Amino acid sequence: MLYKNPKLIGSKIIDCVPLQGPCPLDCPDCFYNRPGAFYAPLDEPVMPPVEETKKLLVRINSGGDSCVNMDEVIALTSCYGDKFYNTSLPNTLPNIDYGKFPGPVVFTCNGRDIDHDFYRLEDLSNVMFVRVKVNSWNYDLVDKAVRYYTSREVPVVLTCMRYYTESLVARKVDYEWRKHILNSYWILKDRIWREIWLRYRDNGLVFSCASPRSSLCKDCHNCYTLYQAKKVGYSLGTLRFIKAAQAVNFDPVLAGGKNVFLICPVRGMSTEQEDFIKRYIDRLKDAGKTVHWPAVDTDQGSSEWNICLQNGKAILTCDEVHVFWDPASGVSKFDLGMAFMLNLIKGIMGMRLPVSLINLDVLADRQVEKSFEGLLGKWKHEVVSWHE
Repeated sequence: MLYKNPKLIGSKIIDCVPLQGPCPLDCPDCFYNRPGAFYAPLDEPVMPPVEETKKLLVRINSGGDSCVNMDEVIALTSCYGDKFYNTSLPNTLPNIDYGKFPGPVVFTCNGRDIDHDFYRLEDLSNVMFVRVKVNSWNYDLVDKAVRYYTSREVPVVLTCMRYYTESLVARKVDYEWRKHILNSYWILKDRIWREIWLRYRDNGLVFSCASPRSSLCKDCHNCYTLYQAKKVGYSLGTLRFIKAAQAVNFDPVLAGGKNVFLICPVRGMSTEQEDFIKRYIDRLKDAGKTVHWPAVDTDQGSSEWNICLQNGKAILTCDEVHVFWDPASGVSKFDLGMAFMLNLIKGIMGMRLPVSLINLDVLADRQVEKSFEGLLGKWKHEVVSWHE
């Protein structure tokens, strides 16, 4: 029987645990070793059929450690295409060489000593990102780990600790007992989780594993996104853009933003065009949507820079883009470029930015083969490939 991790449902990640039995590292309060806590029995491996892993990213050892019996782990997982390996054992130890893995490594730098110290890797060439375990009393350690790794341009993913053993919770006032996926734990209160994230909001290389909104991988995208970024070569600008997109899950101000951005001319609209747009916005609002209409919701009295910045922030936090296209509108072309880039970034996270062209007649009217009208007519609503 193939057991499937309920946390991964709907995501582009699939689990593989190639070795059977408990993890010999036995880290404090390990959910994997606690009887009945893991989604699959430990007396048999979790090895998905190769055909089920196509177009998915194989996460090796969500329980256990990939550097334990490394050669056997590598041999058993050689059949898979896109894959990454989890470990908390540093490559500074004898006989541990991350370069032997046929896929990048996710390294947990404070797996055993969560509160007091972390491993400082020097060879980071095959590291996809560094995971740092976080609670409400190890901020100093986390600050040091973040500084160490992000100064070396390596992404850091913060993972908030969930405790089963109550005596390990040093600040119980910051935690609450509730269910997480399959099991109940002492879990950080949402307010504390947001406070931790906001400490690193301006560091574009620091991400959060899940968010107060959702613990499901389909709503997180870090592993898939950072795998793709490692595969094609990290672009710090791209990572910072992705970080900005993640902000909506933590910042209440951003979370309250508009869900539709309307690209349309602002100046020089005819009375007929303006009436059409107003009626269209009324229909969207009647359907329960909120709309960012630049003519009204962007401060048109500010500078060109600030106008584009306001529009960019609104596009970044929207769920979909609707377009009333006027080829004479320069700002519409700029906004369309920002939306196109966001669609590309969402694509490498396995997401999409839907676009709706609301004046379809412009497609019939276009006079040249290559044009913005043609781009809008071909804009795909499925996930965009980074390599497309």
